[in-house]
This record gives sequence, C-alpha cells and structure tokens, in this order.
Amino acid sequence: MKILVIGESCNDIFYYGKVERLSPEAPVPILQKIKVVKTMGMAHYVYDMISVLKDKDDDVKIITQDYININKIRYVDEKSNQKLLRVDENDYINDNDKFNISRYPSSYMKNFDCIVVSDYNKGYLSESDIELLCDDNNIILDTKKKLGDWAINVYVIKINHIEFEENKEWLLNTYLKFDGILVVTHGSKGTMVYQGKSEWSFKIENKQEAFDVSGAGDIFLAAFTLKFIKTKNIETSVPYANKLASISVTKRGMNYNFK
Repeated sequence: MKILVIGESCNDIFYYGKVERLSPEAPVPILQKIKVVKTMGMAHYVYDMISVLKDKDDDVKIITQDYININKIRYVDEKSNQKLLRVDENDYINDNDKFNISRYPSSYMKNFDCIVVSDYNKGYLSESDIELLCDDNNIILDTKKKLGDWAINVYVIKINHIEFEENKEWLLNTYLKFDGILVVTHGSKGTMVYQGKSEWSFKIENKQEAFDVSGAGDIFLAAFTLKFIKTKNIETSVPYANKLASISVTKRGMNYNFK
C-alpha cells in the first residue's frame, strides 16, 4: 500500500522544567529549565506516525514545505506536565514555500492508494489545490479551513467536534448527499461517523485520564488512514484509531511508541 501525506509542517518544541515559586514581579510561575525536546509536528507528525504504524511492505511519502520555520513552543512543568505557556512563531507559510500542484503530475498522484491532506490552514494549500487533488484520488482530509463546495469530492473528511459545529450546515445538507464519509472526533467521548443517512457511534474503550493531548488528533488520523485504506471497514478502523489516540494522551509530549 502506498500513502502520500500533503500539508504544512512545524517544529514542536517542549521546554520542560520545574516550578517552585512565583515571580516577585507578577503572579506567574518561574520555570527553571531542565531539558528541551524537539520533534516534527503537524503534517510531518502524521507522516511519522504512519511510518511507525505501517506494515513493512507499505510505502509512505510526504510533500511539505522545504523550509520549516513554523514553531510551536511549549513551556511545561515536568512534574505535573502542566503547560504554562505556548508561543507560536512564524505562523504562516511564505509564498515561495507554498504547495505547487503543477510540480506533481496527475500520473504521480495516481501512484498512491490514498492521499492524506493534513491542512492546518497556514497557507501551504489553497482550496483549489485540495479540489484538484480530489480528481480521481482517494483523499482523506483533515483541515482547519471553512468547508465548502471545494471539498465536495473528498472521500473522507475528518474533523473534531468544534469544527463540525462550525461547518454543520454544509456537511449535513451538502457533503453527505454525495456519499462522502464524515468522521467527527469528540475527544474522550469517542467518535461519530456519518455516510449518507447512516451514522455510527464509537465510544472510547478502557478510557484513561488524559495526561497530554498533544498530537492526539494527528495520531487518530494516521491510525484511521492505515486501517481504513486496507479494510474499507469503518467498524474496525475507528476503534483502532480511538485506541491509539487514547493511549497517546497518557504519554508525555509527541511520542511514537504505539506498536
């Protein structure tokens, strides 16, 4: 099986330290830095997770910006894992780093069994880019964009419950009339799936207290993609994705230990 991931990537940077007192200058905690952990995030984390979870004969590739200058910086109390502050730097894609669909002929795209579009709406992909990618390709889309008719031919749309509420009218009244599959994650409450007039509800089994939700949505997307493209079975793919996302929130930061 061959999978292509397309989307913008970032550097996820975690500054871990200990907090023992408040600042005398303002009622804020003082973090004494102990260590720094850096990983690749957003679309690149989806790619990394698919690479970790795939079978040895599977092939996964990524198209992302050449120069990754988007930084998500988190300051975290190591003992409690409480995030004290997040700082986002360079939260956009430069014009010369944007996706250029003309560089990739349709014959190249058709080599893949599935194209995962991990779109954080930082300017890497346009609506027309995604619309063109849908031509004769199996697209699984996770996007922060406002949804519209440009996404009507997407094979599977995966969004969270907040994004679902923001796009509910178009999804229910337009998208689902064209036999698309809609996957809506509800965190610890599980996942809803809609196709046409059918719907499925999947609860989280063996639910555990969340320690760190960083990257959980990307892990769900990676796990669901692998299982669904191989089985075409919603009733096995969603529980598998729920399980791995549920495991991920019990671990610190962005992690890769799920096999």
